[in-house]
Amino acid sequence: MKYEPSVEAVYEACTESSYDNHRLRGCREETVLGAIYQLGQEYDGICRNFEQVSNDRYRYIADINADRPRIRARIFLSRYLSAVYRLIEAIRVCFSSAADEQFEGIKLKPDMHGRSRWDGDGGSQGENWDWLCDKVMTRFTYLRGLRNAVVHGTNDGFDAEHDEETGVLLSVNPSELDDDPALRGSNRNGNRKYSFTDMYFRFEKTREEAVYPVDNIMKYHEEIIFPFVQAFGDEL
Repeated sequence: MKYEPSVEAVYEACTESSYDNHRLRGCREETVLGAIYQLGQEYDGICRNFEQVSNDRYRYIADINADRPRIRARIFLSRYLSAVYRLIEAIRVCFSSAADEQFEGIKLKPDMHGRSRWDGDGGSQGENWDWLCDKVMTRFTYLRGLRNAVVHGTNDGFDAEHDEETGVLLSVNPSELDDDPALRGSNRNGNRKYSFTDMYFRFEKTREEAVYPVDNIMKYHEEIIFPFVQAFGDEL
């Protein structure tokens, strides 16, 4: 499976070093490979427990009539997102060691700014997402922001519609996250308010892509995330 951009391109974009002589060889190998394995396990959990119902959105269908199916659905999502975050941090540590740079200086995300906010319900970033980061960092940016909301936010920005026949549909309301008191670091641009998590979501191509996280995962994990982490692991 061909992967673009290459690990070399991502490395050079996130550090101030040139990628040569197998820079990542032996670098934090067990930590990164363990994180890759864990992410694969959690993705398998998503695949086993969610189905695309009637060519519609992906819904949680396992144990749908058990107690608290909404919570069960959120747990699978949370576990996957936590595995993504663990992998991102492991990659940052690896880049830091290979490039001999401070860990804090390794940024696996584009610069955050107000222009990345959605414009109304239709969704528009005001600029092309390819200008902001490559497709791998775009995926990581969204999932990292979603993880922040799941871990640190209240349930105000989330919804879990439970239908006894079709399952639990998980969705996100980015506008609610702007005003979530549990998500700190919010700021204003004129009369408009932004939270950091809110801006992470604005790197998605469409608003619909941002608000249905399981659909997003099922669409992009094997297409973009898995080829990248596989290529990364091969460089260690």
